[in-house]
Amino acid sequence: MTSKEVALRDLSVVIPAYNEQDNIRRAVDQILSGLPPDIIQFEIIIVNDGSTDATGEKIRELVSENSRIRGIYHQENMGKGMALRSGFAAARHEWILFTDSDLQIEFKTFIDFAACTKFSDVIIGFRTARQDSSFRLYSSRIYTLLIRLLLGLKLTDINCPFKLFRKKLLEGIDLRSIGFFIDTELMYNFLRKKYRINEVGVVSFARTKGASSVRLRHILEVLAELFALLGRKP
Repeated sequence: MTSKEVALRDLSVVIPAYNEQDNIRRAVDQILSGLPPDIIQFEIIIVNDGSTDATGEKIRELVSENSRIRGIYHQENMGKGMALRSGFAAARHEWILFTDSDLQIEFKTFIDFAACTKFSDVIIGFRTARQDSSFRLYSSRIYTLLIRLLLGLKLTDINCPFKLFRKKLLEGIDLRSIGFFIDTELMYNFLRKKYRINEVGVVSFARTKGASSVRLRHILEVLAELFALLGRKP
């Protein structure tokens, strides 16, 4: 499929999904068609985080069609952090990639991430052409400055929903985030442990179906979790 050498051989893809009935099958199809042939073993773990539409039914259909697809079903909406933590706990393979199901980042980007595994423990994306609302863009810039100031995290786009890392890096890390703070909490721990981190640019497309679940209350929840982490810092 590609001329780029891929170092990893097995992969768990974790996808949190909340009310993504129109996107989830296309997201899985993108992954299945975009995986490099070098990967011998893989699984796709879809976490239905209490969706109120037909997302759960769509996931069950996908699971019945392909033995490499697994579903986790939260009875109520628990938040992105809880969905990812469920997926991480269920992952069976050496490398974990997590991404959203809204198709804003094409999975073909993965080949550039996989090529970096020869010299990195963590590869995270940064959006080079982000197509989001002005509110999302502005709040993201403010948040980036805030975590640089308070946590010293000098990353380009800490909330980019495309991250690849070795599963073993989670050992000894007490993840507590239930919501969108999960990206920051994860990267804070990885940087504190001085793991090898590489950033790769990705194009972020506009969402074409479904609606973003981010609301003002989620920003307030992120800030609350940020200050809770500051209170736990050694």
